[in-house]
Amino acid sequence: MFGRIPRIALVAVILFFAIYPFFIEVNLVEEVHIKVETNKNLAVDSFVIAQVSDLHIQGIGSREENSISIIEKNKPDIIVVTGDLISDKNNLRYALEYIERLARIAPVYVVFGNWDHWSGISMTNFKILLEGIDNVTVLMNEYVDLGNGIIIAGVDDPHTHFHDLPKALPENCGDKFIVLLAHSPEIIGEAAGKVDLILSGHTHGGQVVLPLIGPLYVPLPSKYRKYASGMFHVNETVMYVNRGLGTTLIPVRFLCRPEVTIIEIVRT
Repeated sequence: MFGRIPRIALVAVILFFAIYPFFIEVNLVEEVHIKVETNKNLAVDSFVIAQVSDLHIQGIGSREENSISIIEKNKPDIIVVTGDLISDKNNLRYALEYIERLARIAPVYVVFGNWDHWSGISMTNFKILLEGIDNVTVLMNEYVDLGNGIIIAGVDDPHTHFHDLPKALPENCGDKFIVLLAHSPEIIGEAAGKVDLILSGHTHGGQVVLPLIGPLYVPLPSKYRKYASGMFHVNETVMYVNRGLGTTLIPVRFLCRPEVTIIEIVRT
């Protein structure tokens, strides 16, 4: 009898690791709230941004539905999508449907990621299709002044070197708060000290994170791997790295749930 207990425990452990990372955690969308304080001259006391990243969308399933519900509940002023909407052009229709549903909630700003470039669709055509949806703006090395003391700038993907930061930023922004959207945190090397807030993704948080070890793999050059996920402060610039909504290569997550981030910019 007692000899069977370890065997049962072993079977339970095997079943857990065969089921939980592949079928449960990948759909457990976490709602993460962060607050960024500023003394810049904003025309509002607070401004709320909802961020999703790395959709790698293959359909509108429970994960996507949950992310939409989280965003809608928080009533953001704008929604930002920081790249890797698709991995394959055959899933383009799902990306357009998802973005269209976000755009019913609030204005949506999109930047492209490495997998968007590798998907087989022209980024020019992708931009046209996305901006054919009411309330959607794609930022490919450009910016938009929201008129409330906040500028939303966006670079094309830094990981594949399509970014042009000088082109994406205004020459003279005065005392305005600049939010920079960039798919990969690799942009921090150029943007630190030039913008107030960077919102990025790309890393998926590593997808698999082991206790005491950390992420098994972060798809960044070695000097940037410390920016796997979460908030960082570099030369008076705040950067937040979102863990992403979807997965890539292997559909697995462990101790690294998919994420929707709610960012509140607060005037002090």
